[in-house]
Amino acid sequence: MAFATLAAELATELPREVHAVLADFKLRGGSDGALLLSDAPLDNPLPLTPTSRGAEINLPVSEMTLGIVGMSLGVILGFRGEAQGRLIQPLYPILADTRAQTSSSSAVRLDFHSETAFDPNRPDVLALLCLRGDPDGAAMTTFSCATRVMSHLSDAQIEILRQPRYKTGIDASFGGSVNSEDDPTVSPIYGSETDPGILIDTDLMRAADPKDEPAKKALIALNNAVEKAAVGIVLRPGNILLIDNRRACHGRSDFRANYDGKDRLLLRTMVAYDPWRRSGERRPRSLVQERVGR
Repeated sequence: MAFATLAAELATELPREVHAVLADFKLRGGSDGALLLSDAPLDNPLPLTPTSRGAEINLPVSEMTLGIVGMSLGVILGFRGEAQGRLIQPLYPILADTRAQTSSSSAVRLDFHSETAFDPNRPDVLALLCLRGDPDGAAMTTFSCATRVMSHLSDAQIEILRQPRYKTGIDASFGGSVNSEDDPTVSPIYGSETDPGILIDTDLMRAADPKDEPAKKALIALNNAVEKAAVGIVLRPGNILLIDNRRACHGRSDFRANYDGKDRLLLRTMVAYDPWRRSGERRPRSLVQERVGR
């Protein structure tokens, strides 16, 4: 926890106006469920973008920058199944994952999803820091907030989507398998009418009962509504994008990767506003989550 502790200490030195913007985002979720910050400090010079999984990359300034923002909002978290539990994770294209539904893909669109949608204690915020942008300017991070999504749905569809008539799969990196009976049952739309939440994984969510045609049709309508409500942004170096993981889902467009050290390079962390609820303890022993629901 030494890194998180230092980040929390340094967070107190952020300018007052930055604290105010982050506090407002924490309370309201930002415009369209996201907040974009600019001119964040980065390592200079930047190392080359890695091309292989698990590559060592030294980014002390950039990692601390994202850690400070994360600890200003709550507590940063890692998952054992993702990047060996690192609190700050590098994201870059990997040749073996070119067409996979994963953050290291490039040639296919990353479908809309809530971060760790299968986890009842999923993080409140996804934070991305851009170190090196896509040279072609084609890699677009997309997000879609619940209020805009619901404007494209009928009352009848929303009523169905508020019911626990769906299951969402667990990512393979967390030990999941395809269409398991143990997959959690969820409601894709929840919360109040004025401040709704959204829970979605376009690739892994399905009707709990394969014969439930109204639920299946409502899910198709939800996926279409997410597309219609989507907003996209091409991240530039020094941009920090915060996405409210309760009020919005996110994805990414396809782009060309060259694997030449100049590809898009981001850092990612996840933030919990109330981390103590995750472990059932007053103080968690670790900020790295071992398994779903823990």
